[in-house]
Amino acid sequence: MSEDKNPTATFSDDLIGFAPVELPSRGAYYKDGDGILDVVHVRPILTKDEKVLASTPENKIPETILNLCVKEDFDPKKLLIGDFEYLFIKIRIMSYGSDVPISLVCSNCKTVYNAELDLRELPCSYHSDKDHPEPIPATLPITNKEVSYRLPRYGDVVKALNKSNTLKQQNIKVSFGKTSAKEESAVIPDTTSVDLLNYTILTVDKMGSTEKERFVKEEMPQGDAIYIRKQIEKNMPAPQSDVTHLCTCGTVITKKVSSNEFFRLDF
Repeated sequence: MSEDKNPTATFSDDLIGFAPVELPSRGAYYKDGDGILDVVHVRPILTKDEKVLASTPENKIPETILNLCVKEDFDPKKLLIGDFEYLFIKIRIMSYGSDVPISLVCSNCKTVYNAELDLRELPCSYHSDKDHPEPIPATLPITNKEVSYRLPRYGDVVKALNKSNTLKQQNIKVSFGKTSAKEESAVIPDTTSVDLLNYTILTVDKMGSTEKERFVKEEMPQGDAIYIRKQIEKNMPAPQSDVTHLCTCGTVITKKVSSNEFFRLDF
């Protein structure tokens, strides 16, 4: 394993220093060849990194940030989603601080609450010896089919998003030489969540790969799909980003905060 995968590393990297971070997965879900251990070392974003990020396509910025700020040599796409999110949050804290402005809107009375979230106070679930090894077995509650699944990686998300965006680009309706965003969304729905489910479900009974894919993407009852997604969320070692607030009208407001929403500050 390379000591530092960043070929542009300079004295400023050594001056700032890398901090050790224990991954929520504790490295338990990775193969020896992945190069991912239980602890990795991260540094904040430096001024020299801003030039790199400015020329990086928006959909590749999260991966590029990890490539710049993680000392160990591994492919960020192989990280569990929970580990990726955790490192992203740690780098954000080191780079910009831990306070994040958030807005909560009551679904009942529409009252808006502006508050600050301290990222250091986000709880995190960690892998334990009692957790299921991969593949994880499950019985679907509606069809009673026996399935096995793995926890999704960041690369699965990238693959699913790219596929969904490609389908949209191929099916855009054009009227009078202009593309209508409203028309585009009406042509092709977002398939990301279904594709992600297909990548993570490995087997369904004794189905072959083609039959399994058809079942997951076309024939699976919503109750079964929701069940598997909840099982994945339950078993995923990850920071817990749900924020709750009791509105004056008595409604409990819940919002899942995404790191993409708060990572960079506006100056």
